[in-house]
Amino acid sequence: MAVSRSRAPTFLEASARAEARLSRGPLPPLIVVTGEEPFLKEPLIAAAGRAAGEVETFSARTGEGDSAACARLLEAWSTATLLGGPRLIVARAADALLQRGRLARLEERLEAGTPPHTLLVTLETLDGRTRLARRLQRLDGLVALPPLRDAPPPWASPRADEPTELEQWLAARARDESLALQPAAAAELVRRLGNDPARLAGTLSQLKLILKPGGPVTARDVAAHVRPTGAQQLAVFESRLRGGAIGPSLELLDRMLAEGVYDHDGRLVSGDPAVDLLLRGLAGHYSRLVEAHERLTPPLRAALGRRPWERSPEDAAALSAVLGAGGRRVFLERDLRELPLPAARAVFELALGGLRRLRDGEGLSAHALTVRLARALGSAAA
Repeated sequence: MAVSRSRAPTFLEASARAEARLSRGPLPPLIVVTGEEPFLKEPLIAAAGRAAGEVETFSARTGEGDSAACARLLEAWSTATLLGGPRLIVARAADALLQRGRLARLEERLEAGTPPHTLLVTLETLDGRTRLARRLQRLDGLVALPPLRDAPPPWASPRADEPTELEQWLAARARDESLALQPAAAAELVRRLGNDPARLAGTLSQLKLILKPGGPVTARDVAAHVRPTGAQQLAVFESRLRGGAIGPSLELLDRMLAEGVYDHDGRLVSGDPAVDLLLRGLAGHYSRLVEAHERLTPPLRAALGRRPWERSPEDAAALSAVLGAGGRRVFLERDLRELPLPAARAVFELALGGLRRLRDGEGLSAHALTVRLARALGSAAA
């Protein structure tokens, strides 16, 4: 699963390579799959399951602490069974389970000898500088999934009509559902639903029941059968704010307040609930941006300015610890370059203050707040 350092692999390349490797077997005693999207790790778990044969899912019991659950996991991994042979033990989303030094216990167990079973653990990130990460690389047991991008990376120039990686993944997923998803239809699905892979895959399953199998799926089919979320409107609203475009921002705000905008659960909201939806999105993104700004040291800021394959393994691991590894990281990197900390903090405080006024039943002028947000972001862009 090693890749060339001359060019960073895309998600589709890394995922396909890892799935083929895990399907072939034999499996190493420990496999760690990292990445922020749990749904995208499932094909790799399934591939490892096919190679192993017998699969056991591990999860913490009700009321069980993380330390006790970790000890039970290590015992299950280390104990041979009287009936049956080796099996694959899968521990999903084990970040909390393996915090506070407990991750080192995996390395200690491998140091003591090869366990009778294979353990597959999914995490959001793994520090590449650790002894465990280096051992996993030697064992070919580390799968670090890059972001599934819904936009070109900062170092690439977008080309007209070229599908994004998310749209390419969606088209491949549609083929698995016996649907011939046209490029325009894939783009329309993303425009209506946003970039959540699990939501997009679920919608494809629904379209499979509605449409004729094997026939082409057009953008018109998507428009007829898929109700939009507000993801596109919210993205356009923030884009106008970032450009300091006060008039267009107010125009879109009026339309959402009057006509409504679909929230993340597919409900049409207008008035104050629409304002709440807008402010929650801004507060969430800019709080993460402020935190990343504050955690970046000068050497990491210099590493951020380099392309991924030009960064040292230590810098790449440190940046992943700060920024995460999910599909939205590309936008976080962009904003760290373009928006200074004072502007990011100003937007966060404005959005948070607006949410508090809504919560407390105080008067809030969404139009005045939009003007202040556009000025804070527009001045930074200028």
